[in-house]
Amino acid sequence: MEKEPSSIFDQNFIEGTQARRREIMPLGLKIYVWFYLLTTGYTIPWLYYAYVQYQRAFESGFITDRFSILSCLDLLLPVLLFLANLFLLLEKKWAVLFAIIATMISILSGVYSIVRELLSGMIISAEIWNVFWIFLKIPYLILLLRVKQAWETKALSGRELRAINNNPEK
Repeated sequence: MEKEPSSIFDQNFIEGTQARRREIMPLGLKIYVWFYLLTTGYTIPWLYYAYVQYQRAFESGFITDRFSILSCLDLLLPVLLFLANLFLLLEKKWAVLFAIIATMISILSGVYSIVRELLSGMIISAEIWNVFWIFLKIPYLILLLRVKQAWETKALSGRELRAINNNPEK
């Protein structure tokens, strides 16, 4: 019995052309994802500690103003960035869009903080960290934008590929 040559309509041919989402990520994007995952993972407990200390200072009368909406955004932003990078590692289809939105919010928040400090007459040296993080996030955003189309249309997650391989009838 002769073996038939494979054609483009065979399931084996289709399986060979599909790639995992993790495989289409450039090395630079993988490094950024792990870097932001670790740094924001460290920042979340640190910000919680700072919030608790701020509340204690407010209750003791040392500080007279409450947290503003921007302060709440400062607390939520590391959580958003952590989740965005975690979802990228988990290869969720919508993870790149979520990461783009979270990164844009982070960049805009940093720019607003710098402008607010400049307009209030503060010295820009206090905002050097914001400038550093903004310039670090711009290449990350560019890499996300480059991989977005292929991530959402051409590539599959590991779970989706395993489901296709276990169910060849579909």
